[in-house]
Amino acid sequence: MAVVRAIIGVYILIVLIRVVLSWITPGQVRGVLGRLQYLCEQLTEPLLRPIRRVLPLWRVGGVAIDLSTFVLMIALSLLQRSI
Repeated sequence: MAVVRAIIGVYILIVLIRVVLSWITPGQVRGVLGRLQYLCEQLTEPLLRPIRRVLPLWRVGGVAIDLSTFVLMIALSLLQRSI
């Protein structure tokens, strides 16, 4: 079970990297950061997409906040602790 916990921990880290990269590199980026951002998106989007279908964007004034990454990280953390 330690291996499964480790895999979930790595996945949570990938989600966190995606969030940070979306803050510091909005839009299309080239080079190493662009490749890392693309890889993180490809790995996390299959789990984020269903959450986004259920959880709409949270609008605050003129800003829309996507809470799906936080919901996914909480769900994965709970799963990791239950194993």
